[in-house]
Amino acid sequence: MKKIFERILNSLTDEDIEFTSNEKTTPDSPIQTIPSDDFHALISTILNKTNLGPINEVNDKISELMETLDLMSEFQEYLLDKHKEYQSLKPKHTQEEFIISFGAQFKNTDLVELLPFHAKKINFKVEQAYFDIVKSIKEIQKEIPQSNLRTIAESDLTKVNINRTKLQQCNTPFCLVVLKCSGYGQYNIVYAIDQNVIDQIGNTLTSNLLRKIYEHTSHELSKFLQVYSLKDDCFSDFEEVLKMSASKDFIKITQY
Repeated sequence: MKKIFERILNSLTDEDIEFTSNEKTTPDSPIQTIPSDDFHALISTILNKTNLGPINEVNDKISELMETLDLMSEFQEYLLDKHKEYQSLKPKHTQEEFIISFGAQFKNTDLVELLPFHAKKINFKVEQAYFDIVKSIKEIQKEIPQSNLRTIAESDLTKVNINRTKLQQCNTPFCLVVLKCSGYGQYNIVYAIDQNVIDQIGNTLTSNLLRKIYEHTSHELSKFLQVYSLKDDCFSDFEEVLKMSASKDFIKITQY
């Protein structure tokens, strides 16, 4: 980690440094929905597993879909419990109605309840680290001379069912930070830096930005921070979110 940190601070050059999460988490910015076909297929397969052929083949298909969707093994039992609850509330429902309802409402954060206490505690710390990073970004923005770089867009995605993995997202013209929840109920932070960040805010503020990100996610939290890209087009992402904010009340725009 130290070598990566030194490389980030000391060699922001034309080299494209990119890391991807082994939890398949990317910012997919600015805000995108996740295709539901695989997810709905998984739900249907679990509910109908005894009627779909040889059980070993069906279980292999379920495992394949769960791996694709990056979901914990306990998801099967969780789904079946929710189906029983739905049946008790709506005895005359069709299976398709349940699949549509569950698929529309489910978020990875629903699986947090299955985690042991220590994992929930880590999630709390990761969430706090995200908001600490956003606070530091705001402080940095106050030092930027150009007014067009002192605007921040904060999206509270817990208020809308448009994304299964994202909880919070922060967009500025020079960086993107996202708080996400994996299919294992684990929170993580993903960030990207604009390809022209040094031209935008200078070497000193760029170094300060990266240093703050790593300070807020040091020690036990370091494994929950992923670099998406240090050569991203954050400016375009920001402009798109800015346009969306006119009609989306879950996006808060602040000018410093």
